Amino acid sequence: MVVQSLLSDFAGASVVIDPRVEGEITIRSQGQLAASELPAFLQSSVGSLGLELVEQAPNAFLLRPLNAASETPGAEVYRAGANVHSGVVIYGLRYVSATEMGRLLQPFARHGVTVQPERTRELLILTGPASEIQGLVRTIELLDVDWLAGMSFGIVPLDYAEPEALIGELRALFGGADSPIGSMVEFVSLPGRQAILILAKRPERLDQARNWIMQLDRPLTQGGRIRFLQIANADAEGIAETISALFGEGQANTRIIADATRNALLIHLNRRRFKKSRRWCANSTVPIDR
Repeated sequence: MVVQSLLSDFAGASVVIDPRVEGEITIRSQGQLAASELPAFLQSSVGSLGLELVEQAPNAFLLRPLNAASETPGAEVYRAGANVHSGVVIYGLRYVSATEMGRLLQPFARHGVTVQPERTRELLILTGPASEIQGLVRTIELLDVDWLAGMSFGIVPLDYAEPEALIGELRALFGGADSPIGSMVEFVSLPGRQAILILAKRPERLDQARNWIMQLDRPLTQGGRIRFLQIANADAEGIAETISALFGEGQANTRIIADATRNALLIHLNRRRFKKSRRWCANSTVPIDR
């Protein structure tokens, strides 16, 4: 639709088209138009075609038949807790981005309801039966919340480890996002500050995560440090003994400790030896003579 393309591309506005608007529209201008002049120009142009372009909110328009206003309620800007009376609702988001909310709503947008994200102003334009939109805006109210409220925060500077690499080890240590503990803690890399941001649902989890970061971010000569390595399909204590024998525990910068509770290893090796030990662990279930 040319009206939708012009307003979106050149005026940075969003347009919802009434389902009753059909056919092709050809618009000609005798001169150049500024972006600010486009809405008024288009409003006058579509009038001769039996249509009207109505501004429902700042930079948010509805293209509909001229007689639509008397037949059905116009588009409405949603107010918290209000009942929906229109088939077109503009919802202003507060915390979650329009793109992300549109993605979250896809499983719920049924029965003729369409969800159009407007990224520039973080709006959602909902079209469809008013009763279905009513249920959808209730879902939006549940999702559009400050997810950081009630969370405990902490920024831990790193002296030796790279944030992304250490976060991978921390997530494995806490059991992943689906585990009872891992779901309580999130780690965000701050590479520009050489630090990790911790978000925890409980203060004690924040302290626990901070302590682990301090333990894993340890200095060693020749670029080594303590690293966490999860073991699968094998016994961590047995693997620790084998790696110690292979790499010579007791030598400088070499120490391997088994964490039997998590079936994991804490490895005190330089980067080169750690990579070798990790590759060996990945193939630890393969017969040696193979």
